[in-house]
Amino acid sequence: MIHILYKKSFALLRITVRDDHIRILTQFTKFVLVGFSNVFVTLIVYYIFVFFNEALYLVGNTFGYIAGVLNSYLWNSKWVFKGSAAGKLKSFFLMAICYLFTYFIQIVLLFTMVELLGISYIIAPIINITITTPINFLLIKYFAFNIKA
Repeated sequence: MIHILYKKSFALLRITVRDDHIRILTQFTKFVLVGFSNVFVTLIVYYIFVFFNEALYLVGNTFGYIAGVLNSYLWNSKWVFKGSAAGKLKSFFLMAICYLFTYFIQIVLLFTMVELLGISYIIAPIINITITTPINFLLIKYFAFNIKA
C-alpha cells in the first residue's frame, strides 16, 4: 500500500524514481512507523511501573526499552524486512546490537547537544531521533536482516 502511494505520488509529480529506491523509501517509512509504535509500547510499560511505584522508574525504563526492542523485532521481521536471509534468532541478536550501538550514539549526541552546544533538553532528543533513525535503519537492514538494496 505504501509502495503504491509513493509510486503514484512520484508519477503525479512527474518524477522518475527507480523501483528499488521506492522499495527502500517504503521500508524506511514502515521502519519509522514501527519506531512510533516502539515509543508507544515503551511508554505504556514505563507508566505501568511508575503508576504503582514512582521509585520503579529505572526498572520501568529498562523493561520499557526491552519491550520496545521486542516490539521492534516483531514488526521489523514480519512487516518491514520480511523475507530476510538472516535466521530469526541471529537477526534478533544482531538487531539488539544495532539498537545498543545507536543507543550509545544517542547518549553521546544528547550530552553534546545539551551540555556543549547549549541546545534545549526538550529539543535535543527530537534532533537526535532524526539523526539516529536513518543510521539505525541502515544498520538493521544491512546488518541484522542482511537485506541487499
